[in-house]
Amino acid sequence: MKKAIISIIFFSILILFLTACPKKITQYSLEILEPEGNGLVDPSVGDHDYNEGTEVTLSATPDNDWRFAKWEVDGTEYSTDLTTTLTMDSDKEVKAFFDENQEAFLTLVDGSVLKITEDGTSSIGIITEYFCVDDDNKIIFTLTKSYDYSSGELELINEFNLSEGFLYSRYGIIASINNSTDIVDFFNYDGTFIKSIKIIDEPDGTAQNSYGIFLDENTFLLSEDGDNNLIQFNISEGTAEIYRSFSDSLQWIGAFCRLGNDFYIYTITDSAIYKFRKYGIPVAVDNGFPNNIAGMIVEEDKIHFVSNFANGYYTYDFTSKETEKVLEIHYPKKIFKITY
Repeated sequence: MKKAIISIIFFSILILFLTACPKKITQYSLEILEPEGNGLVDPSVGDHDYNEGTEVTLSATPDNDWRFAKWEVDGTEYSTDLTTTLTMDSDKEVKAFFDENQEAFLTLVDGSVLKITEDGTSSIGIITEYFCVDDDNKIIFTLTKSYDYSSGELELINEFNLSEGFLYSRYGIIASINNSTDIVDFFNYDGTFIKSIKIIDEPDGTAQNSYGIFLDENTFLLSEDGDNNLIQFNISEGTAEIYRSFSDSLQWIGAFCRLGNDFYIYTITDSAIYKFRKYGIPVAVDNGFPNNIAGMIVEEDKIHFVSNFANGYYTYDFTSKETEKVLEIHYPKKIFKITY
């Protein structure tokens, strides 16, 4: 009896000992390699240990002027998402890849969209009389199609039918300016109609060769052709009013754009470009530019523009105050910058 009791106690202790022993936990190593290109990764570069089955979040943040390309796990492409997850079921090596942003300028020449890069020019295969770009969302719009260009290649997004006119887009809205009716039609990015707003009651060609800028999702500015006013459109209210009038010394205003809080506008008076805000005196940037600037983009150090009378793509340097003809092109219309 005594032996039986001792045996029971022994086995009970043995069972307690065995069940109390912690289960062995398997760990795997995650090695984050130095990224290719410029950007930050999380987890940071180095070795990290995780328990088996742990779901690790990988996060990439590209530097300015760079974009995230992909994650590779053990030398094989894993994901193209900035943030993704990885389950630890073995030792793994992870590497992030960043690509430097490319930039180009698009203009319209003889009914075809022309791409201008440092390496030269090329047609991108879009035949149209009107187009515009939303570089924030990497979309090109024509009257009948929209394309995604974020990869550097064109991918068709949608097909629709917009009313004929010069096109401008941002904040999910497209403005089509009809230069014969002096009416601006507004559309959503999927081509659905929003509203028509008259510039004036009696059409007189005010919208001919006009240039537009969206200030926000409800406000659109348009320069008058052959006059000295900027027109402001309130889309939700369906109204148009004068945003700013220039003196007679600035005649026949045309191409204009925005950089930060400043606007820049071209006038045929002395073939000059002026910087201005809603209030205050416009300040001349310079004069003597090639005649009839048909589109311009202002950056911190230079102005990119096309002139259809002078048949070319030009740059103007703010420091040297020199204008350079970069490329000879026949009667270009409008200019848009794209990054990808």
